Parts: sequence; C-alpha cells; structure tokens
Amino acid sequence: MLARLLECSTYGGQAEWRSVRDPRRAAFLDATGAEVMEASTQGDAAVFDVSSGELVLLRVAYGE
Repeated sequence: MLARLLECSTYGGQAEWRSVRDPRRAAFLDATGAEVMEASTQGDAAVFDVSSGELVLLRVAYGE
C-alpha cells in the first residue's frame, strides 16, 4: 500500500497511519519511488514524525 500524506495544519509532530491489519514493514520513499528510510511499526500503526507542510510518501507492507 502506498500513501501520500500532506501536513496542512502548519503543525509538525508525530503521526500514525493505522489499518485493520498489522503492518509487517513501513518505509519512506523519495520522489522516484526509491526507499529512503524505514518507518517504525507498532501494532496496527506505522508511526513517523512529520514537519510543518511536509509531503510524506509512505509504503506499508502487509502479509507474511
């Protein structure tokens, strides 16, 4: 699953992408789709920090 998230409230902080299933892995992508950095997962969420006005490209993997 690929998500594009835009912080638009002008406040940075911690964010979570929650889903019905527990993610196996999550990673940030650059504009070309290459993985840049791992994001942490906790239970049913991918947890990451976002800055004011930042565009985040997040890939979340589920399954075995």
